[in-house]
Amino acid sequence: MLVRRKLAESVILGALAEQLSEAEQIRHMIQRVATEVAKLSEHLPATIRIKESELSSEERRLANFVDFIGEGRGSQALANALIETERGWRLCVKSWTHCAVAGGKCSRRRLWSGSRSD
Repeated sequence: MLVRRKLAESVILGALAEQLSEAEQIRHMIQRVATEVAKLSEHLPATIRIKESELSSEERRLANFVDFIGEGRGSQALANALIETERGWRLCVKSWTHCAVAGGKCSRRRLWSGSRSD
């Protein structure tokens, strides 16, 4: 049996609109979506927290170097350490961003390999 596409669309969309106009149906749909999102992102918070912790550590380290230099205790060694810390901070930001975009599926080894001496 063949059915015209326009007729099928109007019948299906009409039934869908009728069901979605009921508050209970909307609540049920939102619950199902929330459950699915929670299942898909179970591992995400822990991984993101680890990356945020690393980023926070690098930011603290960078702030300390800037404070030392601002207080007039700058030296060539401190300048070099600041440059290295800045590089580490940038890598950490990249790592955190990659991890967030990848949904928490990231590897510290892959992101940091060959780029730092930690």
